[in-house]
Amino acid sequence: MEHVIFGAGSLERLPGELERLKVRRALIITGKSLATKTGIVRKVEETLGAAHAGTFSAIRQHTPESDVARAVEEARRVQTDILISLGGGSPIDATKAVARALAQSGGQYLPHLAIPTALSAAEFSHLAGVTTESGSQPIKAGFVDVAVTPRVVLLDPALTLETPLPLWLSTGIRALDHAVETLYAPGAHPANDVLALEAIKKLFAALPACQSDPANLDTRLELQLAAWFSFFDEFNTRMGLSCSDSRTSAALLENIGQSQLTITENDADILLTLGKNVLTLR
Repeated sequence: MEHVIFGAGSLERLPGELERLKVRRALIITGKSLATKTGIVRKVEETLGAAHAGTFSAIRQHTPESDVARAVEEARRVQTDILISLGGGSPIDATKAVARALAQSGGQYLPHLAIPTALSAAEFSHLAGVTTESGSQPIKAGFVDVAVTPRVVLLDPALTLETPLPLWLSTGIRALDHAVETLYAPGAHPANDVLALEAIKKLFAALPACQSDPANLDTRLELQLAAWFSFFDEFNTRMGLSCSDSRTSAALLENIGQSQLTITENDADILLTLGKNVLTLR
């Protein structure tokens, strides 16, 4: 990853990033809802101007492999030289899968620029999940490929205003999950720990504030930054705790303030970050 551009109105810097990357034919990869129920896709298309080569707007939830295959065909058809993911985790993962498929079929890894409209932080990762459809039961399988990580992430809170509020807030809980996972990951990762604790602090403050005042762009930007901090340079940490221990983490956060709660050192770090008196909880 080369650049993270953030702030209200930062979409205006998109043409400059394409110029810096020396690309001219951008393919937007997004979902149907964003394309048909909001004006966001059109806004990005207009910002691209002559550099807009096409838009593929048929990525469904959980990134079905058939959607990826059709997006690959569209990328070839329009002869794109940069992929722009627009939306939540599914379009972002789909764009990673498209970049990988194009490279594996004899091409090269095209640059990926991500414009997220949710808080799941997929844009900061070299991991991707695609749902296979060949068997009787769909299975979501992941892959790891550093080359598909977005080279540029553009965090413009104005582009998140049309994300349904329940979806926006729930993906914030996903960012919280990333931050807690980071703290509990095995090994030493002091820089990640500092950022994860800051992410938790921001999420606990900004999620309720955003629910009370959804139009506040400063609060939305705080949440976008928290999502970034929660999943910062994840090469340093081994993820996977939430699959086996999410109930434990949830119980910790739910029971803050109970006098008989037994806590670990990592629990104490979280509690202190949230301004809780650890001594009263032992």
